[in-house]
Amino acid sequence: MKRIGTLTLHLPFNYGNALQMFSLHKYLLEQGYDAEVLSHWYFKNKDEVLGLHNKSRRIKGFLHLLVDSVLVPGVACQYRREQKLSKWLDDNIRWSQESGVTGEFNPEKLPHDIVIVGSDQIWNPIHETSKFFLLTDFPERIKKIAYAASIGTDEFIKSEVGYFSAALKRFAAISVREKSAVGVCENMLAQKATLVCDPTLLHTKEQWINLLGLRIKSRPTEDLVIYLVTPDYKSKWRDIIRVAKESGRKVHFFAFQWSQWMPQFSLRHPFKGFAQLISSATKRLLMFLAGVRLHLSATPTEFVQYIANSSGLLTDSFHGMMFATIFEKECNVVIGAHSERQQMSARLRNFTEDFGDPTILTPTFDIKAMRKLGITTKLQELISFSKIWLKCVIEE
Repeated sequence: MKRIGTLTLHLPFNYGNALQMFSLHKYLLEQGYDAEVLSHWYFKNKDEVLGLHNKSRRIKGFLHLLVDSVLVPGVACQYRREQKLSKWLDDNIRWSQESGVTGEFNPEKLPHDIVIVGSDQIWNPIHETSKFFLLTDFPERIKKIAYAASIGTDEFIKSEVGYFSAALKRFAAISVREKSAVGVCENMLAQKATLVCDPTLLHTKEQWINLLGLRIKSRPTEDLVIYLVTPDYKSKWRDIIRVAKESGRKVHFFAFQWSQWMPQFSLRHPFKGFAQLISSATKRLLMFLAGVRLHLSATPTEFVQYIANSSGLLTDSFHGMMFATIFEKECNVVIGAHSERQQMSARLRNFTEDFGDPTILTPTFDIKAMRKLGITTKLQELISFSKIWLKCVIEE
């Protein structure tokens, strides 16, 4: 039996990242492979995620944690969220013994026959760890496959072309999840690439319900879900309130960057810290009064369950759009004005142009632009093809 290790970005609190990793892992297990997940951190976030847990293991650190939790409720919220996510990952993922959920690994010592790297924006050159996912440090004895790898942008950095092109020659097979990435690979990197579906689409709605143990209501609520990962969403709290007022519905808000809503208190800058606390508390109170409910410590399962039971989703997340598609929900996808998000918009445009409705893409939240998504015949054909492609490249 082939032993397969899967590898993707490891980001804290990004529901789409965790769920696409989970979906590919479960699919490989369902096909009878000896599959495990390798952990490699997106380093900018590692200290943020593990810091509180490391503090709690020392007496001095634990006392600081208690004081911080009293001064800033957000610290306790962050700690609880990290604990819940770690437990979810431990309960739902079979991690390689060489890494574990919070560890690292030595590529030279991996016992795997195949490493499948992919989904999420592993090859977006703006990410500091993108070169790691080219697997140049992995020995030749390990077969290298890219499944649904995402570049995220169609404006590839020219200075990186030579390095990426040479590294990709070592792959046995390359597939990507957006049409523009096929063009980048073939026209700029001189490598053949195949278009496949995102790993979340490898499972049907019914399979997702069973995999996550979702509690589905007989009739969806009128509630809306908002999920944002944009770095500039701190400025969008008025837009969230506007959506609640314009729709007249309750809005469930899931945030990727909790710290924007629960700022840390600093003894070095107490007045600035108190000002941030008051500002954050005021925004959250106004949102609550408008009918917005914040879910700052939800698990990926709770996130999907709210989408499944809602009437629609407003998001800037690719994977948010995927779950709106899987559960046939109305959706509005925000491109936004932030330069980093603009550089990542190719994946959103490509999917809506080929399998959805480009009119759902808007600069800001727009409930009038919401359209019902679903698995179209064309998308189902891609899903079926993707499963065949993956089996063939593993077995050959």
